[in-house]
Amino acid sequence: MVIMPRRERIFSYGEEGLVALAGPGASFLLALLAAAWGRRFGGMDAYLLTGMSLALGVFNLLPAGRLDGGRALDAVLSSLAGPDVGERTCGMLTKVMAGGLGLLGLWVLRMSGNFTILLCAGWLFFCREGNI
Repeated sequence: MVIMPRRERIFSYGEEGLVALAGPGASFLLALLAAAWGRRFGGMDAYLLTGMSLALGVFNLLPAGRLDGGRALDAVLSSLAGPDVGERTCGMLTKVMAGGLGLLGLWVLRMSGNFTILLCAGWLFFCREGNI
């Protein structure tokens, strides 16, 4: 048995863009709250949370692949020029971003031995719609 939705898209392009931007918005809100907490009550843990939340929010806004920035850009482009243009443009940007992150990851690996950025670049390059 296969369950079929009543309509092809669950959300409109505008709604899909807003849903995608909710994640980074929550990260930035948490960063503001943690910074206010650290300023009011002190404590380095609050500032660590501020920095981590900002970094996560900015990373998720990258216009690539399955990241929130890529999903929002795809929604905007699809609503303006059609779904084919949105998918092609986001696919191209994903490869460019993955290549740039790969080069940055290789440099960081050489300098510090940390391979996290390289893993993120590989995930962006090999992850496709419907996968992971």
